[in-house]
Amino acid sequence: MIAEENNAKYTIERFADHQIEKAYDLSGNSTGVARYLNIVWESDCEYRLTVDSVKGQYEDFDRYANSLGGIKCRIAATEGDCAEIETIFDGQSFSTVICKIH
Repeated sequence: MIAEENNAKYTIERFADHQIEKAYDLSGNSTGVARYLNIVWESDCEYRLTVDSVKGQYEDFDRYANSLGGIKCRIAATEGDCAEIETIFDGQSFSTVICKIH
């Protein structure tokens, strides 16, 4: 996933019950530490992400998100190896597209 507002590329390594997110600049250089998130599946298309405060570093926002039960995500659509993810948190909603890298 590439975020145009800060020219960063994010990789997400996903497993059944957790994921690891890493940020890079567009030259491929790491821009920080990995974030470890727990996944709690609510249905086949909906899940919540909470920061694993034991495995990685976290910020005040992460503690706030965890206190509200995490960040709710919904797989809104899939096309090939890509999925549109609708994220809902604290009354705001936004969509991103993530794609599987082979």
